[in-house]
Amino acid sequence: MTTLELTQATAMAIDKAISLIISENKIDEAIAKLNEAKICTETMEKMINPPAVREPIAETTLLKAISNMFDVPENEIFTKSRKREWCSARQAYVYVLMKTLVKGKGGIPGSSKMYRHMGWHHSTNLYTCKVVQNYMDTEVSFREKIFELQNGLVSGKIEYPNLNQYVGWK
Repeated sequence: MTTLELTQATAMAIDKAISLIISENKIDEAIAKLNEAKICTETMEKMINPPAVREPIAETTLLKAISNMFDVPENEIFTKSRKREWCSARQAYVYVLMKTLVKGKGGIPGSSKMYRHMGWHHSTNLYTCKVVQNYMDTEVSFREKIFELQNGLVSGKIEYPNLNQYVGWK
């Protein structure tokens, strides 16, 4: 091979290398543009079809929240004790359940449903609501506990009990 042929072969190899580098850069630029376009389309899709808002997951049940608030063991709330703490816990349970269901879940639970759930007749439930209302009028700490329980139920932090499940007298 002569030097002229060598320089021509070298020039061709250099041209091929330059064209390869340019094409690789163009491919890299195209990939970057495609990634940007993908991000833009995902953002626009989220704007057009926003993701569904998930319901807040309840942290605790109403019975557990009341037992923590009134310092009464959860399994002893519905024992036939007349201690003030136990009575207050039972009464708060009924009051919060009935008053919050009126506001939040749409309607007063029927007397037969509450009877199956609590084992108390409708007159007992209504009397309990009256007693709790009197406590709330006179005792600030009791009122704050009831409001906290009601807000927890409405916001979804506290789970509504299943009214078809019996939790009453043990």
